[in-house]
Amino acid sequence: MEHVPNLYELGVSVSRIISLKATLANLKNSSPVLYPTHLKALRIVECSVQSHILYELLDFFPTVEFLKVQVEIVVPPPSTPANFHLYELSMSRTLSTEITTWLLSASHNSLRILELRDLPSAGVCNLLVQYGRQLQSFRAMRYNMNTAKLLEACRNLQELVILGLPTIPTLAVEKLPPTLEHFSLVHRHSDPGMDIADVMVLVTTLSNLKLLTFDHKLKDDPQYELFSDICVKKGIEVQSSVNGSWPNDEPVKVSRFPRKRTTLNFRTMNQDC
Repeated sequence: MEHVPNLYELGVSVSRIISLKATLANLKNSSPVLYPTHLKALRIVECSVQSHILYELLDFFPTVEFLKVQVEIVVPPPSTPANFHLYELSMSRTLSTEITTWLLSASHNSLRILELRDLPSAGVCNLLVQYGRQLQSFRAMRYNMNTAKLLEACRNLQELVILGLPTIPTLAVEKLPPTLEHFSLVHRHSDPGMDIADVMVLVTTLSNLKLLTFDHKLKDDPQYELFSDICVKKGIEVQSSVNGSWPNDEPVKVSRFPRKRTTLNFRTMNQDC
């Protein structure tokens, strides 16, 4: 890392290492400094469920604001409080309530983007509800009663991304925040009983909606032309792709969603380093 002092994002994939404590201690004591001191984004791609690497790296890089944990971790968090402030948290597997509590303990005023690729447990849901009002983007790959409860607490969302419309529980339109500007749906993953009529309800109800992104399955519906006319009259932009897509955006703060991958983000990343 001595060759990348301005590193913005770090992805870690290790399979047989439980701890980096000694390595990080040597780096910390190096003179001159031989590691990036303004790291903003951390991705844990692979590690042992018993690994302490997540905690060690967050302690070593307290400047991290974007955290993506793509693995399951069961080792308890440290007793020392977290000293980093997350803007974005993404979990591919639902971590325990204890771990999630520690990860977010210093982020009560900073968390804006939450991504869940797994169903949240009741305990994690009750915890995340406390952060609902400050969230601007919520992405849920799976949906159940806990997800619905969490979504209801998100009263200031600008973006909602879901992987298909559910039937049990339904996506209650009347409980969605009126602030919603971007709704993204991969309709081919919707439950069989859900059709374009359910999306029409969203379009006609959400007064602030500006952009709707979806996959081509929605265009196969016999009522799509009517749906498209409604969107045009309401000034809602529609964007479709063959299979739809889950957000693959860059870890930068955003003023308007959807956040995209663009060379314009390089300036933001360089300014933050």
